[in-house]
Amino acid sequence: MQRSIFAVAVLAAPLLGPLLATPALASSDDAWATFRTDVQAACAQITDVPEGASASYAVNPFGSESYGAALVTVTLKDGTADRMVCIYNKQNKTAEMTAPFGDMPELLQPAAATGSAADAATPPAATAPPAANSDAPSAKPATPSPTPAGAGTDSCDADSFRAYIGKPRAEVPIPDGANVRVLTPDMMVTMERMEGRVNLHVGTDGIVGDVTCG
Repeated sequence: MQRSIFAVAVLAAPLLGPLLATPALASSDDAWATFRTDVQAACAQITDVPEGASASYAVNPFGSESYGAALVTVTLKDGTADRMVCIYNKQNKTAEMTAPFGDMPELLQPAAATGSAADAATPPAATAPPAANSDAPSAKPATPSPTPAGAGTDSCDADSFRAYIGKPRAEVPIPDGANVRVLTPDMMVTMERMEGRVNLHVGTDGIVGDVTCG
């Protein structure tokens, strides 16, 4: 009798196995969905979103053994974006944010401004003295050469560059060492404001669209 009961149990095991596993799989899926929700909520709490900006979160589905992670993108009003990585501690359920990845393009400013390595030589070639000998606006390029980015005031010398709005970026003379930053729509930029710095806003067509301070 005992041998018959054992045989029935052995035969029934393969049939019952999938049925018993189904709730466990469903529970696992729910747990991962909750985990991703927790990661995004924790990262959202520590994300600095300026007025008029928006934030989006790309949460890694499972993270590592000890940490969760999310790519955080803060899109600013001018169309530029800062991207950071949010690290979530699975054990204590806290999150930390890295610094923005916007510093690297700024270091490569001369080449990134026109989109090609050959254009990196444009600023030195178009400094104020050569522009004074051309038929194009000759007096204007010489204006920003002494102090193109302000001289210890609370603003910058943006007015000296406004004459180039609507013109190609390559025609704007930027002397060596000038505190001038070229911003394009596809660049990642830092969010800090620097007194005395000139920002040249260049569109995808390479035309200067605006000049601001900060």
